[in-house]
Amino acid sequence: MIADDLIIIGTDGRGIGHVYAFERSTGNIRWKHAVTSGVPDGIGFPTDIVRTNSTIYTVAFGDELVCLDIKTGKIKWSYKSDFAGKEFIWSHAPSAEGSKIFFGGIDGVVYALDSETGRLIWKYNVGARISAHPVARNGELFVGAANGHIYRLNQKNGSVDADFALKSMPVGRFTFVNDSLFLFINSLGGDGGAQELVCLDQALTKVRWSQPAPKSWSLTTAKVWRSNVLTGTESGEVIAFRLTDGAMQWTEKLNGVIRSIGSSDKALYIGTLDGTLYASSHD
Repeated sequence: MIADDLIIIGTDGRGIGHVYAFERSTGNIRWKHAVTSGVPDGIGFPTDIVRTNSTIYTVAFGDELVCLDIKTGKIKWSYKSDFAGKEFIWSHAPSAEGSKIFFGGIDGVVYALDSETGRLIWKYNVGARISAHPVARNGELFVGAANGHIYRLNQKNGSVDADFALKSMPVGRFTFVNDSLFLFINSLGGDGGAQELVCLDQALTKVRWSQPAPKSWSLTTAKVWRSNVLTGTESGEVIAFRLTDGAMQWTEKLNGVIRSIGSSDKALYIGTLDGTLYASSHD
């Protein structure tokens, strides 16, 4: 996260993990916050960092939401889900809107907390672990669960405004464009890569289109660029599909597993697992 004059990042490992704040101009460490609790194969902060005003939030292994002061790194409060297991399961990033911070637990419970105090406002049990990052958007909260369902919850009280059953488990992070929602799905209970890119309407009433992976998608967040939605494969392909109907527009073959896609107005920037960064134009 780039925040004013700081770059903030979380680290994780087997013994200890930190949130670091580096000065943008020098690279010097302004502060760091350590965590030593977690699960045997994971300690630290594996999720994205979320900011509201002078506060940042992240989730530690073991399913604990941590709130830190952005200037000092001092902990303001923390909240742990009811997950009591020791197995290695990825936690999911929180999402903030207004005065609330939302946290989807491995225990299958969605928590809405006061972003300043950590006070629990409401919670809702979806009946299966959260498998896709919650996203707060326009007074609603979108959540994907390991039972194959996507829920749209009311941010005020946690009531279910929509519940859509997919054929497989939603994973990764939702991408919103106009009135469409893009997501990846995996086989229910599977541990492999994402198998299908799916486009839904944001009302969660129907699948507009879907595209299966040639083998396995290597990304779990779709990248929207111009009028296309992009993803990558384990075999090094970047594939662009038209937003409206999912028709394939172009492909590009690179060396290495595709791990990230960024963009400017004129170019794509594609990172691969072997450490190579490519710049590509498709005018």
